[in-house]
Amino acid sequence: SARPVYFQYSNYWNIYHNSINLNLATSNAQYAALSITNTSNLRIVNNILAYTATTGTGLPLYTSTAQTAINYNNYVNNATSDLLYANGATYTATNYINGGGYNANGFNAASGFASTRNLFLTAANVKGDATLGITTDIEGQLRQSPPDVGADEYFGLMDIGVIAIDSPTTNTFCGGN
Repeated sequence: SARPVYFQYSNYWNIYHNSINLNLATSNAQYAALSITNTSNLRIVNNILAYTATTGTGLPLYTSTAQTAINYNNYVNNATSDLLYANGATYTATNYINGGGYNANGFNAASGFASTRNLFLTAANVKGDATLGITTDIEGQLRQSPPDVGADEYFGLMDIGVIAIDSPTTNTFCGGN
């Protein structure tokens, strides 16, 4: 059994901009990337919650109690279509949007992680809530608006091209005779 992040009897926390991956097959939905029991009034926003094991019954998110806000999260489950358990109901890839009053802006897409152990992004995930006041990522890089969800802000490769050549202004040829 594994729970990378586990909250129990811990009320009034803001869980913002985390990248959490559980890559171990588990035998119980409570063993989730983010597992919450006997806890209320959490705000779970702008996270990548991933269960990347290809077997087992683990989930990206398990919460046995009502929370203040669950939104703008990316839910990844490589084993089943189940994405989260909240207040006694399991939500799948087909019914998690607004399920239980949560996830109006949640999404289910590839994590974009470099690997199961390297949680830096290899592609943009620009679907986050820009009103949280989190202006830098885990590396101290400025966040875009809207930001990427998760701990890392992806900037990609900088593509620099020539727009104009200002000098020389006359035809000059090199080499030859």
